[in-house]
Amino acid sequence: AVGQLKNMFAMMKLFANIYLVDHVLATPKRGEEPDKWLVVNQHWSLVFYIMLGVIPLVFAHLADFAKFSWKVGGTARMGLSKGLVNAFLHLDEASQAEVDEGLLNLAMIHDVETLIKVGYVNFLSVFALIGQIALFVLFQVVAPLAAGSSRAGSMVLQMALFPLMICGALALRLGSTRRALQERWDADRILSRHVHDMVSNLGLLKDYNLRYSAMDRHEDLLRDVNAKDRAVGEVLENNKYLMKWLTFLTVAAYVLNGGISVINGDMRLGLYLTMSKVFVGLGAKWTALYQKVLQTFNSAPALERLVHFINLPSESRRCMQLSRDTRRLTLDFVNQPGDHEPGHDSRFNTIPIKVVNVGVTLRALTRQGVSKVETKLFFDDITIQQGTLVSLVGQRGHGKSTLLKMLGGAHLPDCPDSEDTGNCMFFLPSHLRFLHVATESMFLRGSLYQNLTYGTFPGHPDGRVHRVKEVCRRLSLSDKLIAAIDPDSKDELSWSSALSSSEKHLLCMARALIANPDVLCIHKPTLHVNAATAELIVDILREFVDHRGIEQKGQIQHRRPRTCILTSTRALSMDAADAVFKVDGVDKQKITKVVDKHVSLEELC
Repeated sequence: AVGQLKNMFAMMKLFANIYLVDHVLATPKRGEEPDKWLVVNQHWSLVFYIMLGVIPLVFAHLADFAKFSWKVGGTARMGLSKGLVNAFLHLDEASQAEVDEGLLNLAMIHDVETLIKVGYVNFLSVFALIGQIALFVLFQVVAPLAAGSSRAGSMVLQMALFPLMICGALALRLGSTRRALQERWDADRILSRHVHDMVSNLGLLKDYNLRYSAMDRHEDLLRDVNAKDRAVGEVLENNKYLMKWLTFLTVAAYVLNGGISVINGDMRLGLYLTMSKVFVGLGAKWTALYQKVLQTFNSAPALERLVHFINLPSESRRCMQLSRDTRRLTLDFVNQPGDHEPGHDSRFNTIPIKVVNVGVTLRALTRQGVSKVETKLFFDDITIQQGTLVSLVGQRGHGKSTLLKMLGGAHLPDCPDSEDTGNCMFFLPSHLRFLHVATESMFLRGSLYQNLTYGTFPGHPDGRVHRVKEVCRRLSLSDKLIAAIDPDSKDELSWSSALSSSEKHLLCMARALIANPDVLCIHKPTLHVNAATAELIVDILREFVDHRGIEQKGQIQHRRPRTCILTSTRALSMDAADAVFKVDGVDKQKITKVVDKHVSLEELC
């Protein structure tokens, strides 16, 4: 709307220029009557001409200033960024394998901004320019006819041919322009993927002494990008000068034709000068339109990447369905008749965790999401009561970790729609907070306190500095590390490279205990430590279950039960457990509760 308003003002200014030269500044011959278009006299007409320029300027200034409060760009940027982040956080397994981290990072940081500032804003500018061109053409048709010029017909024909010439010339150049841009985009994409692969495989490059090969490959790709960029520049420069040559030839033809008309008295000088200016301006507008369209076209790779990532298959629908099912089953359980009134709070503490006839397929996928290797696992029946320490044992590759990932929410099951819960049930009570702790130690780039309180809400008592340090002290972390726990620290350190394997493992254990979940699912908690520390860890996990949390204030009976599910690598984990399950997901009928815990771990595995 603002652009079209400015177009109207521009057209009004053109007519005002004709009025100035042909009516206000024209000296009447002796004996002629004063020009009927004058406002009182020539002097007041000059004032009127100036006011015709002031009023549009005021409106344009107010409109351009007000557009910053419309928040169009900010709203569009927020919507795109939120959609991209939401899609990434809910990618399914196949999509995760397809995602190129380098391109995803480029999409989140660069492409959103490019699409808003280059694509969206230029798209609006294109409409404004089309409106300006349309009004200029309209003026070229109307002005000669209104002025009564005898050469109006030939001038209208010349003006009609000008946009046709430009559109035809650009259409002929469209193919070569598109090819040059596509080749540059492809070169950029290949270079981005190579940089991502170098960063991801730096350790491998060092181990096999292939750093110089990677550098040579990078230089070759850069040369290719430079060559493609040079080709694009040449094509675009030729296109730009094509517009200039067409404009020059058209203006030259009009100067000759219109000049003869002025000399012969068939056209007034003001109309001639204004029309010459319009032709030059029209050529500039066509050039600007071409540039805007080209810039908008240049945002196509950004749009392509964003559309690709936002529309990758996700787990959102499965998560939503699973959440609805668990809420329904939780309410059904609580409202069952029993010793307590339906809906009584204590009933929530007795709802079990159940997995019945649930399958899962593990796939090794290519970047395109094509399955190359599949492993099918099946879990027939397991029930875990709240407030227990549970140990999962079994042979390697038979599903212990996969089952634990499903229970911890890190992996969704293949269980179909659970309307018929007698055949298939994956039930994690909806009021419980589950926490999954992987075998690999992971850290944020930040302070130690930020890493340890990652699972707590800001200001929550679980994140008290004293409690954080006490939990670390209970895990026998060094005084030096404990002293580094400072909530006011602004240091951003890479803890993964600064700590030993055992320290990283214990800090991840501490972070899980500080988060204080209702259900703690932890992989091999005693794997990276010696026998004494392993015994300490098992004792603390046992205390976490028995005391309903570690280093908590208040009476135990006023807290919710705490449940810990772990995979065992040592016999002492089985000894401390309330229940032991032998997992054999490859055989459909094998999740077995171990009654005799005196059976050795070697016999079970």
